[in-house]
Amino acid sequence: MKRAFAWLFSSLALIFLAAFPFGSWLFRTAVYQSRIEASAANIESLVPRIEADLKAIAARNPFENGTRLRNAAPLILQHVALLDDSIPRFSTPSHQLLRGLFDQYPRWTSDPEQSDAFLKSPDIAKIETAFMAELESFDHINIATEEPLKSRLAQIPRLGSFDRIALSASLPALDTIELMKFATVHVAQAVTDKDRRLALGRMHKLAMLFQSDGTLLGQMAALGMLGRERWLVERYGVKDWPTFTADELATIRRVSWVWPGLIRLAESREFPKSLTPFIERRFGACAGVTEATIVGLDQLFDFFEPKMPLEGDFTVEFRRSREFKRFALEKCDHREWLSLLVAPNDGIERLAGPGAETVPPWLRRIPYLRRVVGMLVNSIAVPDSTKLYKAE
Repeated sequence: MKRAFAWLFSSLALIFLAAFPFGSWLFRTAVYQSRIEASAANIESLVPRIEADLKAIAARNPFENGTRLRNAAPLILQHVALLDDSIPRFSTPSHQLLRGLFDQYPRWTSDPEQSDAFLKSPDIAKIETAFMAELESFDHINIATEEPLKSRLAQIPRLGSFDRIALSASLPALDTIELMKFATVHVAQAVTDKDRRLALGRMHKLAMLFQSDGTLLGQMAALGMLGRERWLVERYGVKDWPTFTADELATIRRVSWVWPGLIRLAESREFPKSLTPFIERRFGACAGVTEATIVGLDQLFDFFEPKMPLEGDFTVEFRRSREFKRFALEKCDHREWLSLLVAPNDGIERLAGPGAETVPPWLRRIPYLRRVVGMLVNSIAVPDSTKLYKAE
């Protein structure tokens, strides 16, 4: 009897030990999946408010879809370096004076005394801003055509999923802050009303170029530039110059921030049909497409494809997400390299990329465990894109 009881206890213990990892996998996968579902449901509940905001933006039409024929990136990169550890910043006398000026008056827009001292500084006239006039002949910015981005992006087709995310997240960015400083000084250098209007027009043009690059960074920089434009118009008393109110800019910023979450809805459900007509660059949608594509479910194919026995089937989700993002990329007509990120996993030989040490290849091949890792990464990659709506 004791032997039978011991055998039964040992058998149950072995079953428990064998089942525990599987049960733990099921639990963790469910937790991460529920987090993703909660985020999607939260965004869906905001669709009526988002649609109302988009209609308000359409009424003012702050941005244009425009053409993409003349890329301003080569000109801009002659004056402002990309933000990357491997690229030294410009250190000409103009650049040093520019940085020193803004460091000396950090509250130049909010402190009246600093505002006066900033705009009357003798250093203003010494800073070279002539390149601002050259921007008028360009219609977009695309730094992906320039080095070192061009070479790094060429690796994408041969990188595994996590390596693609690591590469995309570490790409050099445009130094929009320094460009905004040059534009501000350019306006401050104007002496006559005519010259100031020309300078303000170039500042506005730079805002349009920022927005054309199809990134959330560019979108936020464009809104920051429009806010600075309004401040300078009011400060100099420029008559009959249309600007956007703080509330209007807040509405555009709120919608811009939620677009990545909206685009990622296609990973788990159908995209809201009422919002489909707004998938255009002028509404900030293209920045959302870029962000959602870089860190979306599509980049985790190594953790989900091909399906292994007893694993959940994500074929429908991957197909729907890829098809929708390809559709959105065509509507945006920008960032050709992003199409590589939504192409099906073709199984070609992979290179060791920047994420290889973070997630070793063998971890992506262990059944069940790879799903836990994939769901964890996917849940982390879903930032709270609704925070500006919650803040109201």
